[in-house]
Amino acid sequence: MGDESMSRLREKEQDMCILVNDPTAADMELFSEFAHTHYLPNFKDWDIGHAKDIFVISSAVGLVDVADVIHRANDAHRLRAILIREETNQNWVPRMLANAQLRTLRNLLVHSGWEVPQRVLTAWKFGAQEKLIADAAVFGDQLFVQDCALNTFQLSFDSSKALSKIPVAERGRFSISKEGSHISWPAVDVDLDLDSIRVILDPAEAAKAKARRMNHNQWFGAAIASYRKRNNLTQRDIIGLSDRQVRRIEGGDHASIKSLEALASAHGLSLGEYLNEISKEAQQIKSGSIN
Repeated sequence: MGDESMSRLREKEQDMCILVNDPTAADMELFSEFAHTHYLPNFKDWDIGHAKDIFVISSAVGLVDVADVIHRANDAHRLRAILIREETNQNWVPRMLANAQLRTLRNLLVHSGWEVPQRVLTAWKFGAQEKLIADAAVFGDQLFVQDCALNTFQLSFDSSKALSKIPVAERGRFSISKEGSHISWPAVDVDLDLDSIRVILDPAEAAKAKARRMNHNQWFGAAIASYRKRNNLTQRDIIGLSDRQVRRIEGGDHASIKSLEALASAHGLSLGEYLNEISKEAQQIKSGSIN
């Protein structure tokens, strides 16, 4: 990783401050990878200082203990998310908010699994909060999706050809990829990312989305090629892909998850580790530190 890319990542992480008031998270040290993580009671009288992006991780019953920090962060327009773990009865969350004298905020997210807050925080760490999915839910014939900036998108299952082919019984049986790049219905082979959702809601977005994908794929392909060469691999060294397939991906064609897994394996990395390295490589190419 180049010094400039590392510096940008450190600056982004420096902006983030995570305040944890949930014994489950504290016991598991779920957020130890983030540089500025504080656990109650250490931050009860904490000065928000210069922290730009503040995130609160709490159980519903613990909201009273962090209400003051939430108010101060919100008043300073630095509160990015309150991530509340769903406990025995979600119907009590509004009561707990009222008890803590907190109104229901736009940046509130109630979750039932730790993968959701980890997705949100990782997306913010890499500046991809409006590009990745945090969570989703189905109510009747409506699909609700939240990105990692906690913007909410609502669309009908009749609003697109792909969604309309999902049987009613299968609508709630979706999964979200670990990093939040897409939501999938495996039984009917339907995938949906945020660009697709924006196009469904606003057809005028189609041309802009296509341009974004083409631009991304070109940078992504160039980064894959650059990283391969730096690791002294040829296009024929990628087991599971032909040299023609590698050439097309490096030229800007879309790479499937299976193809990315083959590329990662050839470099002796997990898929997540490989994508992190490719992201760093792309940033260095864009900045001109790699020709």
